[in-house]
Parts: sequence; structure tokens; C-alpha cells
Amino acid sequence: MHMNALTTLDLSRNDCLTRLPHSLSNLRTLTSLILNGCSKLEYIPPLGELRSLLRLEISGCFIQVPPEGLENLINLKWLDMSSNVDLELVPGSFLPRLTNIQYLDLYGCSGIKVEDIEGMDFLECFAGAFVDRENLNRYVQQTLNNGHGPHTYSIHYQDRIHKGHWEKFCYPEPLSKCSRTMCIKDCEELSNALPIDIVKLSVQDNSQWVCLCSALSSNPLSPFELEEIKIQHCTKLKSLFCLSCSLCANIQKLQSLRLSHLESLTTICNKDIVNLIQPWFATGMFSQLKDFDISNCHGIKTLMTSSLASHLQNLESITVSNCDSMEQIFAVTFDDNDSIKIILPKLNFLWVSCLPQIKTVSERILVCKYGFRPCITGCPKLCEPRIEYLPL
Repeated sequence: MHMNALTTLDLSRNDCLTRLPHSLSNLRTLTSLILNGCSKLEYIPPLGELRSLLRLEISGCFIQVPPEGLENLINLKWLDMSSNVDLELVPGSFLPRLTNIQYLDLYGCSGIKVEDIEGMDFLECFAGAFVDRENLNRYVQQTLNNGHGPHTYSIHYQDRIHKGHWEKFCYPEPLSKCSRTMCIKDCEELSNALPIDIVKLSVQDNSQWVCLCSALSSNPLSPFELEEIKIQHCTKLKSLFCLSCSLCANIQKLQSLRLSHLESLTTICNKDIVNLIQPWFATGMFSQLKDFDISNCHGIKTLMTSSLASHLQNLESITVSNCDSMEQIFAVTFDDNDSIKIILPKLNFLWVSCLPQIKTVSERILVCKYGFRPCITGCPKLCEPRIEYLPL
């Protein structure tokens, strides 16, 4: 009550705190209010008189509605209301008034509308879930793809948002250090939903998609900045790429591919490169790939063909584990001949683990950088791979 000159108040990680006193509403000199990780905090008094507030963090609390008066905090630059799984935002309530916001983290809140954030001209970092596909597409096309959006974003989407279900969506680092990310859960095809400057794509818990590029192929005919694809727990996904659609043609900077718990997956590419009319699709898509990680995909027998492997000239790491049907890593196609070797000049790590059916890494000789040694565990039928080394 007597701290009239207070500028910063941090009460984070007070697990027993359930309510804040009404005297908080009188701290008109306060510029930062931090309430992160107060897991039982369910009441915050009105904050409308705190006109000097620049930074407000209410993350990981137990509140169900935002504090009153947020629409009056027109000088606010940093707002974090993430990971409040019971918090419901009313579209149009207070966000449209906060036009000076630079950092906005609404991860875990119920869906928002484009109108809530379209006036935030200074927004640099944004995380949130859109209420429906129309709002998602409008934001991507009108804001992100026109160069008016934030430098960093983590956008989440699923067709039906149930209370608390966004908690599975998480970024492993603070939003301010994240790349441009889109996380997609259970939904039908997404047309025009991918931003051109997207760096990371995550697909989780989807029970509808059968092929990744079929679900996303109607996106803009422009090269993507996409560097990382991570897919997990998608029950019907059988393949990733067709190597002949617009999406495949415009993924040219992919560096990391991580797949896990895809029980129906049988192939990475449902066409082989040697049968393509335009084989440069695959050349562009995989030419920058560095890391390939696949685990707990029990329907796939072959990781890739030798013709596909020939385009992986920047591949540095392969990890294959807990895939019960996997029989070989690199399969020989009918167009190969006995003299062909698989040359992977930058491969320095191959970890093969818990593959009960695997018999060979490759029927061809692997040509790798000097010093390369595969790490093999839990593969009782596997023969030692034949390896040659490139000159130093």
C-alpha cells in the first residue's frame, strides 16, 4: 500500500499464491508486473489504472478470465498470457486497443481473430492460435505474406479447439528466440495456410492426413524458407512427399526431418526419383538436408532408395530407432547396377538402434568422410556395413 514509487514487481513461482490484493491497482508507477508460474493464482485485481505498465507477464497461472482494465494499458509493449490452460479470451475485448505491443504470447489461450491483432504495427514476436481456418488464412495472406508481420512467430492451429488441449503445443525456448514456426494438430487440408517465410513446421496428433504434401499442396507457388519439419503421432499418415506437386517444388532449404510415432507410414516419398519426369524436384528438396531422425514408425521397411540417397550430399546425421519392420536403410532400385556406390561425403553419424528385422544398412558400399563409424545396437540380424572413405 505504501510502495508508491515501485516500478517492478515480480511474484513468479509462488505456488501457494491464489489472490493478489486490491492495493496492486494503485501502483501507478509500475512498469513491469511479472506473475509467471503461480500455478494456483486465480484472481488478479483490475489493472486499468497502471497506465505506465510496459511489461505484463501472466504465464502458467490458474486464471480463467483476463484481469479487468487491460484495454487501458495503451503503452504496453510486452504481454505474455501463455500457458493458462483455463483462460478464455473474448475476441475484440482488449487486444485491439494495445497497438504498441511488440511482444505478444497467447500460447495456450483459446483462438483469436485477425481483427484482434491486425492493428499491431510494431509487433515483433507473436504466439497464438486462430479461432478458425478463415482467420488463419487471412492472417497468413494479408499480413505475413505481405511482409507486414512479426519477425518471430509461433502459430498454432487445429479445426476443433478443446479447452486445455493447446498445452501439448510447446516451443522448447522463449518465444523471443524462436524461429518462424507453425504447429498443426488435427484438421483437414490446409489451403493457403503456410507463410512463405516459415522456418519450422510441426504436425502433431493428426488423425486425418494420409500424405503431407497432399494436405498442404494448395499453398502459394513460391519458394519457402522451411528448414525443419517435425511430424509425430499422426495415425493415418502413409507418406510425406509425392515429389511432383507445388509444395515439393518449393521446399528448397530443408535441413532437418524428424519423424516419430507414425504407425501407418510406409514410405518417405511415394515416387522414386528415377521415375520422375522432373527429378530436380527432389534435388532441390533434399540437397540441403543435414539431419534425418526417425523413430517408432513400425510400418516402414526401407528408409530411402539409393537414387534418393545420391541427392543427400549435405547429410550429416541419420538416426533410425524402434522401427519394427525396418529391413534396410538404403534400398537398391531396379535401375541400379552392381557398380553403384552410395556416396555421402558429409555423413559423420549413423545410429541404428532396436530394429529387430534389419538385415543390411545397404547392399551397396557406403562412401563417407574419413573417420565415419556407424553406431549399431539392438539389431540381431544386421550385417556389418561395407564402408569406404573419401580421401582427406
